Amino acid sequence: RDMMLYTPPHCILALLLLVRATLSAEYGVDVSFPVHYPFPENDQGNPLGDRKKLYDEFMGGCRHHYGTKGYRCDEYEHDRLEMSRRQPQSMVV
Repeated sequence: RDMMLYTPPHCILALLLLVRATLSAEYGVDVSFPVHYPFPENDQGNPLGDRKKLYDEFMGGCRHHYGTKGYRCDEYEHDRLEMSRRQPQSMVV
């Protein structure tokens, strides 16, 4: 006869809260890709690895693709980040 393992509900809740606190402490906005602010120069603590390098390669590819007009990639990115910071406060329900 198989015995069922019983875990009290309060233990399950405590474990879920611990997992949630751990995840929220390591992951948030601007971790996988810049949303509000550019990546810091020293991005060693990123739980997803060296995302700054990936982002820099992405921006470098944009600059290379557009050649002499590649500076527009940086201008657009600057505007995109500014808009992301402004937009939530302008959304009124």
